[in-house]
Parts: sequence; structure tokens; C-alpha cells
Amino acid sequence: MGDLETGEVGRNGKPVTERRQKFFSAFLEADEGEILSKLGERSGFTLGVTLRTAFTGGALGQKNASRERSRDVRGYALGVYMAFQPETVRPLLAEKAQGTPQRVLFLSATDPNAPDVPVQSTLPGTGEDAQRARTPSCEELARRLTANAQTAACGFRVLTFPAAVVQEVRAARLAGLRGDAQTDGHRTYLRLKVAALLTLLLDGAADRVPVAYWELAGQMTATSEAVRAHLEREAAAEVRAAAEAARQAHADREVYADHERHYARLHRLAERVRKYAAEAGPEGVSVAGRGGLRTRVAAKERGLLPEALEYAQERGWVTVAASGDHVQIRHP
Repeated sequence: MGDLETGEVGRNGKPVTERRQKFFSAFLEADEGEILSKLGERSGFTLGVTLRTAFTGGALGQKNASRERSRDVRGYALGVYMAFQPETVRPLLAEKAQGTPQRVLFLSATDPNAPDVPVQSTLPGTGEDAQRARTPSCEELARRLTANAQTAACGFRVLTFPAAVVQEVRAARLAGLRGDAQTDGHRTYLRLKVAALLTLLLDGAADRVPVAYWELAGQMTATSEAVRAHLEREAAAEVRAAAEAARQAHADREVYADHERHYARLHRLAERVRKYAAEAGPEGVSVAGRGGLRTRVAAKERGLLPEALEYAQERGWVTVAASGDHVQIRHP
């Protein structure tokens, strides 16, 4: 948005201006896509909504702001390039229900089949004897896109598709309307946009999208879905691993707490065994029988008594007979 002259002159002799849309094409680049994810986490920030609206060319902006911050952007061409790490792209993938990742063309920078010596690319559909073309950089692609984008004053560039493509798109649309769960409208729309962009980038003078570019766009969108599915599987696996680690940590804490409770009970019972043996004098006390240790402890503690005897003997408090049925206090 900007203040543009209307061509009229005011009473003060100065040109009359009005605030309106000044640019109609832009190419945005974010080397660290994590920045966008962080912005999207802010309360009240509508980044996801804005990207989804921009994908279909809908009106952008807000009018409930100051004059300088007011925006009403229409009739634009917007390209966005974002570089993510697998871990930082997950907030974007999380908006699957809203349809944000389905509107993005995902490409992986990892190529296990990369040749030792770089090769030049060939323009699609031109045959084996075609002239080799150097792969354009992002900067070159941006210049081509903005050069081919038309302003509202000049009208829009119209690209037509072959009849077979039109029929295929309409069939997919009809299947979606009839409730076919396998039909994804975003996939078809993304493929149309990619085919049109390929035409603009590789044959800027053409007014019709070649079938070869439509087929290439299909390969690219299929690759995009494979990359996105791989990222989603990695994210799901990490979530499962984190949940399992949390469950294991909880189990370990419970085991530790149970061990501590068991140790405390064992220690208290062993101290009572030492007390009973000391009270019995040099002759000691029997384990079973009338007046024995088993009759002096609660029923719920009797199962712990053999371990308590061993515990007390290991610490040098008492001496347990080889038969295990008599206990004497051990004197230093």
C-alpha cells in the first residue's frame, strides 16, 4: 500500500494522492522457515490463514488499523519460498486439518542418488537432443516470475489448458463433490498452479500450458506428497517415542518409589527383630512357636520376616542360626 497521485491538483497546488495498492507481485524468501512457525505461535497471529488465502489469490489485509497499517490487497501474484529442517516444519504440518500443508509444494534437499559430477538439466518435452539448460537459481526464478506477472492496470495473463487436462480436472472435481474420500481438491489445484508456473518459467511467451508440463507438474506434486508423508511419519514416530519415554520415566519413578517404600518397611521390621532379640537376652528368640517372632509381627508383615532377618544379619545386628529358626543379638 502507498500514497499514489490521482492526476488531480488540489487547491493548494499540490498533487492529490490516495492510499491504494502499489504493487501486484512479490516473491518472499525465508531461509529459516522456523521464523514463520514461531510467528504462527503468537496469540492472534493469522499467518496460516493468510497463507491459505494467498494460495487462492483471495483478498488480504485488514481495515481495523491505523491508516499507515491498513491493508486491502487484491489481484496479486505471490510466491513464497521457505527452507525448513525436518524438526522445524512440524508446526506447519500440524495445520493439516486447516489445509495449510496441502497447499505447499514440498521438495527435499536430500538426494541419495546425487551423481559425483553435477549434470545439466534438459527442458521437459523437448527430446534427447534438446539443448541443455542450466538449472536457474532462486533469484533467477523470482525475476522471471515477477517479470511475467501483470499489474491490475495491464490486466491478467491468461493461460489455457489442453482439453484432456480440463476433462481430468473436472472429473476430479466431480468425484470430490460426490464424496470420494480419495479425491483431494488441494492436490489438483496445486498441480494446476505448478503447471502454470512451469509454463511461465520455461516458456514465458506461451499462452497455453503444454501437456508435458502438466505431466511434469503431476510428478512434482506426487513427489511433494511423498516428502510430506515422510515428514509426517517422522513427526509421528518422534511423538510416539516421546510418549513412550514419558511412560517409561513414569514407570521408573513408580518402581523407585515402590522400592523406597519396601526398603523403609524392611528396615523398620529389621530394627524390631533386633529389639526382640536384645530383650530375649543371650539365649535369643525363636522365629516360630509360642512367643516367637512370627507371633510378634502383624500378619501382613510375616511374608517380609525372612528378608528382614537377612537384612538384620547383614548389618551385624543379630545372628541367625543355620536352621533359620533362632535369632540372637550379636554383641560387638
